[in-house]
Formats: sequence, structure tokens, C-alpha cells
Amino acid sequence: KDEENPEDQLFIDSQLSEKLRGNLDSIRLSHGNSSDLRKSAILPKPSKPIQVESNLKKPEISKKTQYRIVTPRSVIQLEKCLEGSHVLKGCVPCETTDKLKQDLTSVNPDHWKKSLDSLSMTQLTEMKKQKKKLTSQLEFENLNETFKSKPGLISTPKDLEELQSIIRFASCQGRRVRVVAAAHSWNPVFPEDDAVMIRMSNFLGISANLRGTEQTWTVTFGVGEPVKSIDKWLEKNGACVPTNVVMDHVGYGGLIGMGCHGTGWRIGTISDECVGMKLVDAHGNLREFSLEKDGPEIWRALKLNLGLFGVVYEYTLKCQKLFNVLARDYMAESKDYFGLGSEANLKKLVSTMHSTQIFWMPFNTGLWIKTFEVSTEPVNVPKTKVLFDTFTNWLSMNFGQDIAAEVPNIRDLTPLFTKAVYLDTPRDYKRVETISMAVHWQKFLDVLKIHCFELVFPIDDTLEDFAKVGECVREAQRIVGEYAKRHEYPLNLSLEMRFTEASDAWLAPSAGKTHACFMEIVSSITVEKWTEFSTDLFKAWVRIFPDAKPHWAKECYQIPGIEDFIHDQLGANNREKFLEIRRNLDVDPNDLF
Repeated sequence: KDEENPEDQLFIDSQLSEKLRGNLDSIRLSHGNSSDLRKSAILPKPSKPIQVESNLKKPEISKKTQYRIVTPRSVIQLEKCLEGSHVLKGCVPCETTDKLKQDLTSVNPDHWKKSLDSLSMTQLTEMKKQKKKLTSQLEFENLNETFKSKPGLISTPKDLEELQSIIRFASCQGRRVRVVAAAHSWNPVFPEDDAVMIRMSNFLGISANLRGTEQTWTVTFGVGEPVKSIDKWLEKNGACVPTNVVMDHVGYGGLIGMGCHGTGWRIGTISDECVGMKLVDAHGNLREFSLEKDGPEIWRALKLNLGLFGVVYEYTLKCQKLFNVLARDYMAESKDYFGLGSEANLKKLVSTMHSTQIFWMPFNTGLWIKTFEVSTEPVNVPKTKVLFDTFTNWLSMNFGQDIAAEVPNIRDLTPLFTKAVYLDTPRDYKRVETISMAVHWQKFLDVLKIHCFELVFPIDDTLEDFAKVGECVREAQRIVGEYAKRHEYPLNLSLEMRFTEASDAWLAPSAGKTHACFMEIVSSITVEKWTEFSTDLFKAWVRIFPDAKPHWAKECYQIPGIEDFIHDQLGANNREKFLEIRRNLDVDPNDLF
């Protein structure tokens, strides 16, 4: 019995055979299923991993049932478990009470027979009454419904002690550990069947160091805080993070861990703004790292680590004094920026602005361009306008989602739909906003169910590289036209691009030159021929930019051979540097994460 929660029953999980007891830390875990893009593209495959075997079958368990489980490593730990002083939460229990007693009695019959007689396998009461939120055998699906998995467990630890406990439990069980927040990533970087899935929504709190010069300003927060909470807190205190993604409902764990980006010609990815983190490693130990303490070489691996260093529960980012931008939306002709010989216009646009985003809706000759330019003018957007824009965003996202989902079902309607969307974009709209307001210009993006494939092109500030960006757009337009001739419309929303400074992280897709162009295509989740179209476009773009790499968080798993492609594109030096640092820090010797 758990004294704090008398309704909880304590069960002993004896799935680990006696031959493994005592040397569990040395078990070499298998690589899990092949859907983990991170592992297959980066980690070397083990030759003959030791498999944790069990002659116990998992019972069918109601989703409304919860159990308290422990996995002792020794008889001493087993005794502590029965005393209620050492609880590990996790796996499903044995099939029956008799089977449980039989398995444990075989370990030490004389010592444990009497104690085991007092255990019963009663189900717990309603899940809502439990402080420990643990669910068995649930189906997990990401936000955009591009993949599913069946984790063995889903745990929402309420504090560090529980987080350490569940990680140690997973290590004992030979189960993978995967972390999920808003589940917005299109690539299968966090699901894995039978893994322990951890939600970090209880790790909250924001603090900042805004003393001294701006160069030393930082903000520290729990990974459970969404982007919008941190932005509001900073803005209230006259500070900001200078770059961010458009979405504000997501968390920073995935944004930093996978090298996500905003847009800014002189600003890198969000990972490049990170200067500190705290995590729990595969041993269940608390670890603290920082750029200042560990140095730039190690930090190049830590700041973009794809979750392969442990479960991060706290981040520290650089921040600076809040500033305003003149935000402008306008239309322009595609040929003026992406036509043959127009590279000088594109270069001037991108390199002179604080940030630039460009959108092309299929079957239109025009572009929608959005720029931010640093301004000393005060904010001039009335609160009523903000409320009105929020309401119209909600309408467009909800009803636009339904319309876009139905368009593919009506033959040849896509060109009319995309032309209507383009005509609805702002003709020439200027306003002064804070950078935080400007960056998160599109609300309710979590409503959309879309495909999103993105490649990253390393570029320099040269006409040659900007000419290649234009060629990529023309190739996309050509392929869209070829599919349309067959009455096929796999691209029914937009082609978009943003530009940033290059990252120096070992695994960053934007590494290689001084800057990077992130180019993506977005379609409704209901379109047909998406895999064929995105593969054709991928091949065309890679011919133009042989050093291109997929964005870790965007959808690319559907492209044949993508794992080997990423493996080669990262380069042996970058991969080995990353893995060497990971090994030397001893954060995950058995590939638990």
C-alpha cells in the first residue's frame, strides 16, 4: 500500500529474469523500431544487442485502470519496495496474483512467502483521483495525424523525483524513453511502440536575469511552459527572444532540440539562442550544462541534440531588450524575384531586412511577401485591431481547414481555391508591432491538419546562391504544372521560405555556409499523391543544392532512402563529433533515448 494514497496497490514486476539481475546497467538496448529517424540517421547500429526476454505475457488492461509498479534490482530493493520507501512507476503487472507470487517465491522462497500472501491484485479507483498519471497501452497520434504509435506507457511526472523514477524504471525494463509536448512535429522523432512516453506539462516556471548589459541577459523556464507564456512574461518585463516560430502554442523542448527556426538574416535558429539546460540522463541523474561552463565545442552538440542526451526539464535562452519592427505585407510578381536574372532583387530584399518570408500559392503568378524592419516608432496597432485579427484568424483556420480538406475531393477545384486564397492576402498592409507580436502573426495553427515538407539550403550572400533559390521555386512551379496536366493537385496550400543565419550545431541542417534558406511546401492532409510529389520535388531541389538537408521537425520520412541521405549529408566528421561528446558525457551509454 502507498501510505500517501491508500487506494493504490503496490505490485512487483518480475519480468526481468534472474540472470540479468545485478548487471542491468550493462545491458545493451536494441535500437527499437526503424521509425526513429534520429537513431537511423545518426547512431551506429549495434552488432548483436542483448534482448531483455520475459516468459510473461502482457495482460489486456482497461484504459481506465492504473497500477503502481516497482522493478527491484535486488532482494534489498525488493524489501524497500514492500516497505513503501522506494517506488518506481511503470509497466503493466503480472497476469495473476498467483503468478506474481510464484515468480517472486522462486527468487527467495523462505524470505518472501509470508509477505507475498498479503498482496492482492485489485484495480485502482478512477484515474482522476490519482496523483500519479500513468496510462497503459494507449494509441498515440501526432497533431497532424501523419503517424501513430502504441507506447507501452504514458507518464506525466509532477516533479523531478517522479521524472527520475520513471527513467530508472524504463532503464530497468529495457524500454525506450520518448518525450512529447505539443506533438506538432511531422517526422517520427518521438513515437515508438512499447516505449515509455513522458509528457512534461508539469515543469513550469519562468525567471530571468535582466541585470547588467544586454549581452548577459537570459531567461530560464521549465519546458512545460508554452512559447506564448514566455513571450508575454518577457514583454511585460521589457525583454524578448529575438527569433521564434510562428506558432505560440508549442513548447521550447522540441524547438531547441530539433533546431527549429524563425526568420532573420542575422539571427540563427532558436537552438543558437540557447545557453543553458538541465536534464535527467539515462542513469536517472540530474545534469546541468551551459555554454559558459562546458565551452563552445561541447555546446555545439548539446544545443541541438534531438533528445539523445536525456530528458531536458529546464532551458536558459539569451534574451535582449524588447524592440519594435515595421511589419509589412504586400504582393509582388513571382518573376520579379524568382525569374531568370532576378537574383539581385531577391538578394537585396532578403539581406536588407531584419527578416523576410515569401509565399507562393499554386497557380498564381504573384507572391505574398512579409517583411520586418527594426523601427524606433511606437506600436500603432489598436487593441481592437488585435482582437479583430485574432477572431478572423480563428475563422480562417477553422473554416479554411474544412474547405482545404474537401477541395481535393472535387476534381480541378484546387486552382480556383488557391487563387481565392491569394486574393485574400493583404495588398499593402503596414504597422508597427513588438517583435513578439510580429513573429506570431498567425494564430490557431494547431487547428490545421496539414502535410509539411521542408528542405534547408545552405547559402552565402552571393548572387549565385540566390539564383539557385530562384531555380528551386521555378522547379516547384514546373512540377506543380506537370501534375495539374494529369488533374492531380498534391500541393493545394503554399510554397513558403524563410532565411536565417547559419547554425554551428553539429547536427544543424542550416550549417555549412554563412546563411540558410528554409523552403517548405504545405498541403491539406487529405491530398492525394503527396508522397510522389514531395519525392519528385526533393530530387529536383537536391540536384540544385547537393548540400541540402531536411528540417528535423518537418515531414520527410515518406521519401525513399531519406535516412541514408541524412546520414551522408551530415558527414562523418559531424556525426562522430556529436557521438563522441555524447559518449564522453556519459548521458546515455545504452541508447535509452
